[in-house]
Amino acid sequence: MADDDYVVAHSEFVLSGPKVAFDVFRFENGKIVEHCDNIQDKCHAPNKSGRTQLDGLTEVTDADKTQANKAVVKAYWDAVVLGGEANRVAEFRSMDDFRQHNCGGEDNKSGAQLSKPGFVFKVEKVHKILGEGNFVLVMSQGLFDGGQKLVFMGDTIHAPDEQFEDPSITVAFDVDQEAAAATRQRAFADAAKEGYLVAFDHMYFPGIGRIKKESIGYRWLPIPYINDAARR
Repeated sequence: MADDDYVVAHSEFVLSGPKVAFDVFRFENGKIVEHCDNIQDKCHAPNKSGRTQLDGLTEVTDADKTQANKAVVKAYWDAVVLGGEANRVAEFRSMDDFRQHNCGGEDNKSGAQLSKPGFVFKVEKVHKILGEGNFVLVMSQGLFDGGQKLVFMGDTIHAPDEQFEDPSITVAFDVDQEAAAATRQRAFADAAKEGYLVAFDHMYFPGIGRIKKESIGYRWLPIPYINDAARR
């Protein structure tokens, strides 16, 4: 799926077990200059309606309806997901032919994901809505199952000892070094302000922790790691 300077890919691969992912790439002058992804464990079995994360239509059609479809999705999220107006679902979504691909979902008329008691699903912010024809992707953040918020920052950092102290330091892998430094500054500032957990690719084990603002730069606070395999 392509939308202006963005391309979205839906794939499966093996990384510490079977995974399914959405990758978003941003292009400038014919080259990839930015990437982010959302990775989830592959469902162990189809959901209650016999669907998986990977079946369903894949061909992009109705290119002339791209903007209209994106507008419907935005209106749905504004009113129902963010606004809490559950009584308006039928204005935006089919009540008779809605196909749910979440592992714990089912093709019920509300289209909601069925879940255990106490389950929490709360979207706090929409970052971007991308679409082409009959496909629309919403990039958002929030709480899922009531757990702590974790933001995967991937390649935002390559040299932690240097870049936490001075986020403006760039490396050869930063295709657009000015943009990379600005993105890192914003990401660190937000994580330090909000206090949520962060995960990096290029970080000392265990690679998950929090970022604290210091008088000069930032400090990395890794989460405590406990190997409890022997207890199971």
